[in-house]
Amino acid sequence: MSKPEKSEVRAYLKRSPLQIEVKFLTELSRSKTFDLVTIDIPKWFSHVHEVKWNHANSENGPSQIGACSERECAIDGKILTEEIVEYVQDQKYSYHADLSRSTLKMPIRNHFGSFTVDAAEYGSLVVWRQYYQVPFWPLASIIRWYMRDKMMKPAVRNLINNFGGKLC
Repeated sequence: MSKPEKSEVRAYLKRSPLQIEVKFLTELSRSKTFDLVTIDIPKWFSHVHEVKWNHANSENGPSQIGACSERECAIDGKILTEEIVEYVQDQKYSYHADLSRSTLKMPIRNHFGSFTVDAAEYGSLVVWRQYYQVPFWPLASIIRWYMRDKMMKPAVRNLINNFGGKLC
């Protein structure tokens, strides 16, 4: 895998419309919040039981997370393989779900997610976005509801309950 260019990130955004956006505040520093949404996902996202990283192609070197790192999330007995396509320490990262290499299957295409973390007055503001295409429109509202209301928002509420903060 070669280093993703900004144009590659823009290409993902062109292919897939924004489907879900969840904003929340934490009572933690930007750095600690960024670690939670990057490397410590199992601490707050109950569906994710384990995360394994492969940094062999990371633009930051083989021992550090960066663009071109790969992440495998064990979710309820299945594996979701993701490629990090953009990474700015303590600020933002974006990932592409490689469903062709995952045992977790979803009826979506061109899935792209991102987290941005900004300093706020009493902690950090996080924006978690999901971009994807659905194969046919009747599925769109069901998938959006499930991902937002059954996966993302409960995970964020868990993070807030354990580490402090609130939904925006």
